Amino acid sequence: MRPFPTPPRPALAGHLALASVLLLLLLAVRWPLAIAAVPLPSVLTGRLSPDLRAAGALFAATLLAGAGCLLISGQPLGVWITCLFLAVFALVLPGLLGLYLRSTSDLAQAGWERARTLNREAELRAERARLRESSRIARDLHDAVGHELSLLSLGAGSLEMAADLPEERRRQAGQLRETAGRAAEQLMAAVGVLRADTESAPLAAAGDSISELVRNSREAGLDVSLEWDDAPRELPVMADRALYRVVQESLTNAAKHAPGAAPRVLLWSTPEGVRVRVTNPVPGQGRGPRQVPGAGSGLLGLRERIRLAGGDLKAGRSGRDWVVTALVPVAEPTLPPSPGGEPSRTASRVRAAGGKPASEGDDRFGGHGASALHDVLWEGREVHIHQQVHRRTLWAIGTILMIPILMGLVGYTLLLLSSYQQAADATLTPEEFEQLRLGQDRGSVEAVLPVGELYRGTLAESSQPPDPEGLVCRYYRSSRELTTDYDRYRLCFDSVRLVSAEVLTWGRGRPW
Repeated sequence: MRPFPTPPRPALAGHLALASVLLLLLLAVRWPLAIAAVPLPSVLTGRLSPDLRAAGALFAATLLAGAGCLLISGQPLGVWITCLFLAVFALVLPGLLGLYLRSTSDLAQAGWERARTLNREAELRAERARLRESSRIARDLHDAVGHELSLLSLGAGSLEMAADLPEERRRQAGQLRETAGRAAEQLMAAVGVLRADTESAPLAAAGDSISELVRNSREAGLDVSLEWDDAPRELPVMADRALYRVVQESLTNAAKHAPGAAPRVLLWSTPEGVRVRVTNPVPGQGRGPRQVPGAGSGLLGLRERIRLAGGDLKAGRSGRDWVVTALVPVAEPTLPPSPGGEPSRTASRVRAAGGKPASEGDDRFGGHGASALHDVLWEGREVHIHQQVHRRTLWAIGTILMIPILMGLVGYTLLLLSSYQQAADATLTPEEFEQLRLGQDRGSVEAVLPVGELYRGTLAESSQPPDPEGLVCRYYRSSRELTTDYDRYRLCFDSVRLVSAEVLTWGRGRPW
């Protein structure tokens, strides 16, 4: 979100905004209402200024110049407080708001950059998992198919050496042995291509079965149950290894993320093939996407393995359980296209469960069709980033609101104290006023007068009567109470004596 979009030339706009602030402040000296137009360019200065230090220095210089003018002209404390409020609400707070908008924009840009980085990491992670699974498949092919080709070559060699066979049959057996040898060599070459990941992958022996895997897990302390529901025990190599990997990865995740739980493994036959379902209770409440069992790169490898076997894999929350379900055809698979529809080894898009793009109707928050990859790599980090931005935004808004409120309370308190002190210093009681006599010596009159007098600056010129020509007049109030009506006294002197003593009646709320 950008409350103030950055113009095409932000540097020039920042300079213009700063110049507008200075121009309006100069105009406010002659026309005070011009101060009302200062907040907008102040916000734009904080938002768009290319050099914040220069803008801050100019703002500080402006405030110091204003303070110097007030000091030279000898203005009372009330005028200082009024000018301070104007400076804070017209200059300082709008500038801080502009800085906040700048920070928000920078944070948004950093967030999008972070999202692009996470997207690249997710793509690389998905591709790495697929390559690791290709390495696993290559080893399985080497162990199973290579062994069968070796037996075929050995049998053909025996037939080639049999003396009771005709020469033509022995020659054909030799050709069969050579063909089997070449097939074994080509298999080794293909395995070398598939083994793109040089790291060792944790694999069980090719002959291990699901029953042996479950038995070993029980011996290791995992309370796992296995149910065979008319599922065939003998399966093609690809289907058998795919089902084995589903159970192996699910039990590994259960032991890692939900120790003490009781996983349940169920296999059954369907017209489409063999299905396996591993159900594991998720302990505790409020676990995030990155904490659920099986949420990791292992699921990526399983998806690649099941895809190459021609099947389908789904994983996600179902109530209080984490469920992994896979369908593997028993017939030899026809390999579907790789994710993204391209033969490239670099994933062009992270894909969700069932082979659909993550942006096309995936259930992000659970269920068997949920994209575990999207949940793991994105949702937890996205929630964390949103929470950080939300907290920072609340703090910034609270700070922006509380600063003027606190300053208003402090300023109001100072204004009351200043008004009370001024009233006390400029109070001439009615009794003291009645004792004054026209023609009285000026020195004797000044001896009984208060130390201060009422404010007579530019803000009061329009509401006070003009002084008599050639005389020096002083103004006082009849009471120091701020909430009651009072009279204003005007005493005028010539060079040596009191010439006039007048009572000017004013209503409540006058600035005297």
